[in-house]
Amino acid sequence: LLNKYFLSNDLSIRKDIIEVLIKAIEYGIDVDVGFNNDPHLIFKSIAIRELDLASHLTSKSNYILSNYTANPSILPSITQIFNMLYGLPCEPVPLMKLLLHADNIVRSKPESYNDIESVKRLLISASLGTNSKPSAKTIDLIANSKAYNTILHSLGQSPNDGIYLHNVIQSLDELGSHTQRNLLNKLTHSDNDYLFNSLIDIFTQVDSNYRNPLHHIAVSGSVVMLRELIQSFTHIVKSNVTNIDQIILKLKIILITNDNRGFQPYKYTALRYGVKSNTFLILSQLYHLLDITIDIDELAKSFPSVNNITSYECKDHTCVNDEITQSINSSYEITGGWDDNRLSENIIDDTNRCDIEVQWGPLPSYNDFYNTYIRTGTPVIFRGANSVDTKIRSAFAKDSFISRYGDDIVPLSTIPYAGSFGVKGSYISLRDIANISELIDDQAPVYAFSTPSNKWLHKIQEDIAVPDCISGSVSYSKGNVEVQFYLGPKGSGAPVHFHGHAVNSLAYGEKKWYLFPPAEAFYSTMPAFEFVSSDSRAHRSIQCTQRSGDVMYVPTLWGHATLNVKQSIGVAHEFSVESFCME
Repeated sequence: LLNKYFLSNDLSIRKDIIEVLIKAIEYGIDVDVGFNNDPHLIFKSIAIRELDLASHLTSKSNYILSNYTANPSILPSITQIFNMLYGLPCEPVPLMKLLLHADNIVRSKPESYNDIESVKRLLISASLGTNSKPSAKTIDLIANSKAYNTILHSLGQSPNDGIYLHNVIQSLDELGSHTQRNLLNKLTHSDNDYLFNSLIDIFTQVDSNYRNPLHHIAVSGSVVMLRELIQSFTHIVKSNVTNIDQIILKLKIILITNDNRGFQPYKYTALRYGVKSNTFLILSQLYHLLDITIDIDELAKSFPSVNNITSYECKDHTCVNDEITQSINSSYEITGGWDDNRLSENIIDDTNRCDIEVQWGPLPSYNDFYNTYIRTGTPVIFRGANSVDTKIRSAFAKDSFISRYGDDIVPLSTIPYAGSFGVKGSYISLRDIANISELIDDQAPVYAFSTPSNKWLHKIQEDIAVPDCISGSVSYSKGNVEVQFYLGPKGSGAPVHFHGHAVNSLAYGEKKWYLFPPAEAFYSTMPAFEFVSSDSRAHRSIQCTQRSGDVMYVPTLWGHATLNVKQSIGVAHEFSVESFCME
């Protein structure tokens, strides 16, 4: 039934399948486990993935919540439903890649996709299947999200500005609100006082990291679902319920609960999106309603990068001695045999500029790195962290590199992972790409950037250790870190994009970074050379130049483009701290 549901574009057939599914659900998913004994099972297996089905379930199956009155032990399960709903906006990357792939198809075949209906059909067909596809289906997004339909109208249009993170989050947010609204209506607009009061109890439940559902919605950036939730809380606070004092006390506890990072819900909105974001302003209203004070100025200082505040202890060479800076600056002059010619100053400006925190010398321990940078979402560059005698510098010196890796094959294009976006590419040996060093006719050059194939992954993992600053938490054996290799001539680079946490280790060369906090982040397929040359957003970005031996940390969901000022070789380690909204 589900396969037929996925594959059918006929809304009447889909509706009939839903009716059959609901009847099947009423009798139980598993013949040995009745539905009433596991009421959240359907939400885990179907409803969160197919949200239009969830709306039918929540509107037609009153026993899901009415059963709660007779069996309060299912409270954590209902809490889990809310957490999964709030997790929807935490999966923007697969949807972003699908939309950008469609954008390139529309641009390449304008005669075939000359109206919005043809674009919708393209997205619906492209979203079928399970291989790296978004969890939210296009047909559901089209039916329930205005933001998503606005994105579809922009596909193939000029200028090619990419797709902004906040628009994709809003699309998933609006889709999730379709189900949340039904749940909230059941809980807060019922004649059953037990249900009326239960919403507060649901949100007092915490997971193993001491996070309640409000933590989950705060970090996701959801505006629509958060606004609906606060309206429900406000409705309860202003009601004439007999135990209103007890309810207000519980609600305050929800708001001031610290998770394992020591963060209350509002701190996650400040960390990710800043104190001027809609998410933060809406959540602040609830704190204000309950007379809980938030020191916005102090909060902004706690998360300086995302709130555009410069307050770093160590800037450039001001907190280190001349001997250290002299040693590191000398190491920059060692080329490892790679081409040392730079891009023209007409293309690249002020390579000495660095707008983020700068530290000099070895990498810190994981605990120090986590508390200072990961926990606060602060980008940082460590100058000279990989000295000349480290393994990455010796393994990636040109002669040694070609001897060990020259016959290995990598994908090649003007942007990384071109095939994922419908951009043409080819394959080349690492020996051949190593010998490409010049721009051709001032066009964006090709770039080798990929996850190593199984044929040479073991060599990379042998030669390049997980950086010390994250090795206390992640490792190749645990599978919570992915190593990516890059090599390209001057002028090559990566378009503006975002992902989870990443540490970038440049062995040789020089690259310039263009950073955007999550509230301003976007995803694009415009080559970095073209972006820097023609897009004004490059000049408005947070910038920093990385040189041989430097290690760069980019927090989760920070948009960034990179442009190789010289021929550059290195690796990036994308890693996961925990399974909590792109962390």
